[in-house]
Amino acid sequence: YSFIGLYYLFLFTLIYFQNRHRIYDTPPIEKVLALSIVIPCFNAAKHIGNTIENLMKSDYPGLKRIIVADDCSTDGSLKKLKMLSREDGRLIIINNKKNIGPGGSRNFGLKRAIGEYVCFVDSDDWLEKNACDVLYKKAKDKNADIVYIKPKLVFEDKVILDHRLLTPKDI
Repeated sequence: YSFIGLYYLFLFTLIYFQNRHRIYDTPPIEKVLALSIVIPCFNAAKHIGNTIENLMKSDYPGLKRIIVADDCSTDGSLKKLKMLSREDGRLIIINNKKNIGPGGSRNFGLKRAIGEYVCFVDSDDWLEKNACDVLYKKAKDKNADIVYIKPKLVFEDKVILDHRLLTPKDI
């Protein structure tokens, strides 16, 4: 199936980097650690713009990089990504030299990630505005390495699977 709007579905994979001691944002009361989001992209011109714009609206102050690894798309995805990167400096585009699939693209993106945490999102996903903040707090609270959100799957504007809205209990 080609899902339109995999709403909520993503793995928030927490990876402890060698340099996890770095803090990129330090608000006066609470330290907020940097987060990178990695997105593999192949022929996703139809959805990638909405996904990127949605992620840029995140209210998590530590979101430093949105890394998209384009896997030799032929549908104009790369052109759309370049246009979006001019609007927001957090968007980093990796143009794979050959098609290596989503796993290889995620690995290339992971090499460019900064901060203590990495979130993997697909090119047709949407997240709630507070998703990264809720996941970060839950991961810290539970000392978890991996945090997952229950999905809401939508296919051609018809809800196939629906879980309630994102709350800390859903994680």
